[in-house]
This record gives sequence, C-alpha cells and structure tokens, in this order.
Amino acid sequence: EPDVAAALADTGVPALVVKGRCDYLDWASAVEYLDAFADSRLVYLPGAGHNVHEDDPAGVVAAVRAFLAGRPVPGVLDDPGTPPADYQT
Repeated sequence: EPDVAAALADTGVPALVVKGRCDYLDWASAVEYLDAFADSRLVYLPGAGHNVHEDDPAGVVAAVRAFLAGRPVPGVLDDPGTPPADYQT
C-alpha cells in the first residue's frame, strides 16, 4: 500500500481532516495527515463513525463549506494531538 500522507506532504495545499467518534482507525492515523500538511485542521464529529460522510453528512458539508470559504470551521479541535475523551477505536 502506498503511503498517501507522505506522497501529499509537500503539495503546499491546505487540508481538512475529518474524523468521527467511533473509528476502526486509531487517532494517530488522523494526526499523520495533519503532520503531512503544513496548513491542516482536524474536524471531530462525535455523532459519526469511520464513514463520516454517511453518518453525519450535514456536519461534513458544513465543515467543508466553511473551510473552502475561509470561515471558522465547526468542530475543529484546538489540540488535535490528543483524542477527545469520548473517542473510540
């Protein structure tokens, strides 16, 4: 499997990483993408699982719209390096 995060690391584009509360991937998987992109934010959607776009489509759309418009993004974590207390793998 290619390392997608490493391949994208030097693109110079901003990135929005979206993570649900219950995910089979560990928290470090999201942090790897944050580390790969110099300008990145992590959105946490507590009402969603791994398939955030299916579990909370309105939350995903709101986050993406705000991100693309340069507005504050709802759900962005202040400390993305630490998973929220309710996060489950």
